[in-house]
Amino acid sequence: MDITLSEQERMLQEQARSFLAKEAPLELARAMEHDARGYPPALWKKMAELGWLGIPLPEAHGGAGLGLLELTIIIEEMGKALAPTPLIPTVALGAMAVAEGGSEEQQRRILPRVAGGELVLSVAYMEHGRPDLGWVRDVVATAAHKTKDGYTVTGQKQFAQYAHVADMLLVLAQEAASGKPLWLLVDRNAPGVTVRHLSTTAADHQCHVELKNVAVPSQDALPGDAWTLLERMLQRGAIATCAAMTGGAQRMLEITTEYAKTRVQFGRPIGTFQAVSHRCADMAVETEGARYITYEAAWAYSQGRDAALDVSTAKAYVSDAVREVMLNGHQAHGAIGFSEEHPVPLYSRRAKMGEALFGSASLHRERVARLLGM
Repeated sequence: MDITLSEQERMLQEQARSFLAKEAPLELARAMEHDARGYPPALWKKMAELGWLGIPLPEAHGGAGLGLLELTIIIEEMGKALAPTPLIPTVALGAMAVAEGGSEEQQRRILPRVAGGELVLSVAYMEHGRPDLGWVRDVVATAAHKTKDGYTVTGQKQFAQYAHVADMLLVLAQEAASGKPLWLLVDRNAPGVTVRHLSTTAADHQCHVELKNVAVPSQDALPGDAWTLLERMLQRGAIATCAAMTGGAQRMLEITTEYAKTRVQFGRPIGTFQAVSHRCADMAVETEGARYITYEAAWAYSQGRDAALDVSTAKAYVSDAVREVMLNGHQAHGAIGFSEEHPVPLYSRRAKMGEALFGSASLHRERVARLLGM
């Protein structure tokens, strides 16, 4: 396997790095944590104009016809900048699910609007009350009752990111009569839909979604196999989260090494002390390892391979590695690294949420063990 970036991919990376340095300063991320919308529409529009929102979508429906690997490059840079946008739920989760499992009519209706920045999606798959944030195939409590024109849906979902500003929700439900799971496109403003903001460690705009007898027309049910779409969606979510965490780890490394070179204690920069320099070295090793294993998983998925082992290996490794990067960053900074005015807590809070999203390290180790036949 060769994951060396091509010339086109390097150009995409440089474009993203330059654009985000100008358009998404850290002050924006801090402000959007407390903003009711949670992202600036102007930034979202500019990303659409650059073609980022259509990167993995079919050219026939307004996309670039590329893959998850190219999207991963963008997401890593966004993680480094903490750029506050609904790109992961809209594109990596929702739009790619429609591209893979939606009807031709659904793809024509949804994908060009996503690529153009006109439609924000949120995915509501996790049932309310679940104790984990991982694979939930075994329990779908949201019920879809068949009607003459489609379905009425009732249930509660949690941790649907940016659902409060989404134009449409992609909801996992279970047909009441047959017990068959299915994905439904639900208008967020439809009668019976209630969305409530959740307070999270990362302030990353997760939401609770309640559906009470929500009418969904039959043409808004995805025809693709629901379990397959869920598995692939969760794989994409895990890869995207790993990419964002790796970008954050890279920035934490840069902040910490700069501090270690300039902070003087006992008459010399603290980076000259082995206790600090070796922490920075560990951060560099862990960040590079996280980047490699994330890109390996993204490459495997983009190649159409069975990426289950690659994805779970990556999520387990990256969750642990980035946690160590954040810990070492805090330790090297000392007390100032715990000040809310400092950038360090912004990155460590996001990383802590990333550990839990799309399955913890422990959950993915269990998946790796099962895939190894244990």
